[in-house]
Amino acid sequence: MAEKLVLVSAIEELNKGDTFEDQDWPLHVTIMPWFSVQEQFESGMIRSLANHMHHVRLQTVIGDQNELFGENKTVKVRTLRHIGQLATLHTSILDILNRIGGEVDSPYIRDLYRPHVTYQHGVSIDKDEEVTLSRMQLIRGDATGPRRVENVFTFIKDRTE
Repeated sequence: MAEKLVLVSAIEELNKGDTFEDQDWPLHVTIMPWFSVQEQFESGMIRSLANHMHHVRLQTVIGDQNELFGENKTVKVRTLRHIGQLATLHTSILDILNRIGGEVDSPYIRDLYRPHVTYQHGVSIDKDEEVTLSRMQLIRGDATGPRRVENVFTFIKDRTE
């Protein structure tokens, strides 16, 4: 299977060049589910994302309810509250991908996008826990191999900070 890309905002430290196995994802919020772009458009996509980050502020979300996601409702997640800015970021990135012919593998986009933190090894964020997301990671991987952080984009801080 060909390599795909995914955009996440890691809650744990995750830097450019880091690698991890599929079963060892750090805690994160998916911004854009797995997608693909033609190789000749990838560098332009990265530039577009970097330029767009000049307009994206730190994202603060709050842990909400535990739910079961996935095709068979077997993936335990913590849903999030206060996701307005995150949903806006998701939609703007989807627009960038659409302009370059990117293909998203998931139906859970736009109005069906539900940001959450998947439990990893029995751990997630707590209900009512406030988490500030400060960066977005572009990760490359395939169905079975290791994942690699290709790029890291930093959200801007509010001018009052």
